[in-house]
Amino acid sequence: MKIGRVTNSTYSVYDYCNYDSFFNFGGILFIDEQKLYIGYNNSHYVNIFGGSQSPTIEEIEVFSVIQN
Repeated sequence: MKIGRVTNSTYSVYDYCNYDSFFNFGGILFIDEQKLYIGYNNSHYVNIFGGSQSPTIEEIEVFSVIQN
């Protein structure tokens, strides 16, 4: 999934926990409880999602990649 271009190089990898979310990509894309929040914090990334959305998550698949 393409998230968008960084608007400030200081935040090229924005790793700051300021929400109690399952995961958070700078506030532009994050999961909180049963919802996927898309396009809410536009201060660090270009919003390519066409507005803010928060659809309910019906199912999620999680996996890990390990090196042998």
